[in-house]
Amino acid sequence: MFFGRLIPLLFAAPSSISPSRQIVNDVEKLYADLDVANLSRKYTDTIKFSYVSPPSLTHTNSWRCDSQKEERKYDLDQDNVFEQISLSHNASKPLAIYLPGLDGVGISATTQFDDLAEQFELWRMSIAASDRTTFTDLTETVSAFINDVALKQNRSVILIGESFGGLLAPAVALRAKAQHFRRRRNDDDDSSTSSVGQIKGMVLVNPATSFDETSWSTVAPLLAQLKHLRDVDDDKSEESSSLPSAYSVVGGLALAATVPDSTQFRRIISMITNTPVTNADDLADT
Repeated sequence: MFFGRLIPLLFAAPSSISPSRQIVNDVEKLYADLDVANLSRKYTDTIKFSYVSPPSLTHTNSWRCDSQKEERKYDLDQDNVFEQISLSHNASKPLAIYLPGLDGVGISATTQFDDLAEQFELWRMSIAASDRTTFTDLTETVSAFINDVALKQNRSVILIGESFGGLLAPAVALRAKAQHFRRRRNDDDDSSTSSVGQIKGMVLVNPATSFDETSWSTVAPLLAQLKHLRDVDDDKSEESSSLPSAYSVVGGLALAATVPDSTQFRRIISMITNTPVTNADDLADT
């Protein structure tokens, strides 16, 4: 998200559509598709879960197709919608719920959605940039969705957590386990309200388990204090709003300095500038 806005500022090119501008356009289009491409059910004003129809069902080769946007076979506000979707594949597919990283939508996993949707009944969580939900409440929201999509249908589910989602998935599983043992201590055998049996496995992709070993506990609050820089951008004209905000630039720089290693960073710069980067001198020349 912020990388896409950071690129044109750092690597301006004289041509009308430079490689960096094309990357920005592609990223912005991808985020737009992530927002509208799939049928979604909101659990809060800023959190929703979207069903990804498999390409074989939409007769296309991409989850980004117009068929996803136009399909109205399922009314996600109906109580029996989860049963309807399960019956569409005769309950032959296991459930999978994708929990995204800090971008809130999982842009890095988009190339996997088609294959996952063919093999699983795939749902993906989306968290709006304006969301301020606590980690505990995020955990409870995912648990509420599991209750609707899996527990009430007596189906098992696999959690796929990437980056931040790799922390959220175990938290959801631990919450379910804690609730289960709490009910046992209270002689409450009502399994209809416990999702511990529904969570059959987890796939953790680059989980953010080393957060406490980074400087993000210091950097993140400082970035949050820069929110006013984004608010100033909101008051600008539509034409100037296409430029990267100061908030996104600072956030992008902070993330870029801590996440990629030197090899990854060189590859990113080489891709953006279309120029091989092997050392600091090459970077200065770009």
